Amino acid sequence: MKNALKYCVLLLLGLMAIHPSKAQEISAWYGVWKGSLELYKPDGTVDKSVPMELVIKPTKDSLVTQWKVTYHQTEVRDQKLIANDSLKGVYYLDDPNGIRIEVRKFGKVIMSNFEVMDFQINNTYELTGMTIWFTLSSSKTPLHTQSGKGTNQAPIVKSVPPNVFQRAILMRQ
Repeated sequence: MKNALKYCVLLLLGLMAIHPSKAQEISAWYGVWKGSLELYKPDGTVDKSVPMELVIKPTKDSLVTQWKVTYHQTEVRDQKLIANDSLKGVYYLDDPNGIRIEVRKFGKVIMSNFEVMDFQINNTYELTGMTIWFTLSSSKTPLHTQSGKGTNQAPIVKSVPPNVFQRAILMRQ
């Protein structure tokens, strides 16, 4: 009897492992989200506030989600979020201009890190109920500092401090 119970528990755990969890489903993100993108100064005060809208909706292709960001009601980035391996949280943000950025989904967080024109950019979208918290930080990669001795105990470490910080709290409409 103990072996049968162990078998059932292992079978259930195995089935749970191969079934996509609700946290990995992108449909929870569908909607129109609005707020203000705040650009911060180094002292923590807001330098500028920009209206921001994010529209996330399904398309005819089940692997493709519309991901449309609008700033100032005029600057539009109409992208597609393409599932590469949704069970592992691997997606691509595809821009019509041919740029494709790999993003990762960790439950209710979608993240990307990329470099463009000597800037390292880190984006995070976090779904928290009726809000999405968007955070962007960037660093100018040539301005890094380096420390360490290049040994196993003290490897070479390059520090690339952020010089831009932006955040928006987007509310579901």
